[in-house]
Amino acid sequence: MTFTERSLPEVSVGDDYFVDTGAIDGADEILRIGFEANKVAGKFSWQAELLATKVIRDDAEDVHFTGDYLYASWFLSNDSRNYSSATGAFLDVKPNSPVWQGGWGAWELGLRASSVDLNDKDIVGGRQRDLTLGLNWYLNDQFR
Repeated sequence: MTFTERSLPEVSVGDDYFVDTGAIDGADEILRIGFEANKVAGKFSWQAELLATKVIRDDAEDVHFTGDYLYASWFLSNDSRNYSSATGAFLDVKPNSPVWQGGWGAWELGLRASSVDLNDKDIVGGRQRDLTLGLNWYLNDQFR
């Protein structure tokens, strides 16, 4: 079996991969594990994920790859992110004061840090680290 691990940049307009292992021949088994966590506390929220991949190869040493991210946000307006434990996903932000109804919408300051490491033993897939600072403006529940 042949296996490839790669990752697009977080802000991408094409299909250019900044990190890519290329084909890993002799991949007999692929094991993946991931951990996710998040918390919403009023205007503040965070979410994080850790991922690890082990590629067991027939005629070479096993290789390991890792990735992670942490995202935190704070609403400058009187709004909050909403999380559904039933679906395990964040819901759309619904501003308390939508622009079309005379308000200013919802304003969210966000910070995200992430990394991926696709280098191990004879595989040189690259390393990538990103730091993103953003200001989201939710005009209403339809436009951000």
